[in-house]
Amino acid sequence: MKTYIIIFLVLLIGCTSKTVQNEEQVKKEVWETVKSHNIAWSQLEDLTELEKYVDENIISISPPFKEPIYGKKAYLDGYQSWFDHAQVDYFRETNPQIQLYLNGTMAMVTFEIDMAFDYDDQHTPDWKGRDVMTLKFENGQWLLISDLFVQYSKE
Repeated sequence: MKTYIIIFLVLLIGCTSKTVQNEEQVKKEVWETVKSHNIAWSQLEDLTELEKYVDENIISISPPFKEPIYGKKAYLDGYQSWFDHAQVDYFRETNPQIQLYLNGTMAMVTFEIDMAFDYDDQHTPDWKGRDVMTLKFENGQWLLISDLFVQYSKE
């Protein structure tokens, strides 16, 4: 009986540590996807690269738009408008938090943003906010299905 208990405990510890390692690996993949998405728009200004990380049915809420943006085409059109008017001086993500759901096939990611940019020749040196993204794992890759991008109050 003691042998069975010891074997069970060894298997339980092994399975638990493997699950934790796998969860950390999945979180790393999610974060790399988010960072690649952000590099595509903030540094490369590359719609072809950006669209690799976006689901066809994405929903986005972000400045300066008052209404939600529905679908990949409208999402990319919004970034094209940004590219036409803005130049990012720097963009930093800090304090990322990642939660996994549905057996590691869905993720919620939130992080703080610190950036400076010029928009129509008006310089914004100290823009701070938060991004909240939802991603799904489909066909071997992570895709954004929602993106909520908000600026902190200037108080």
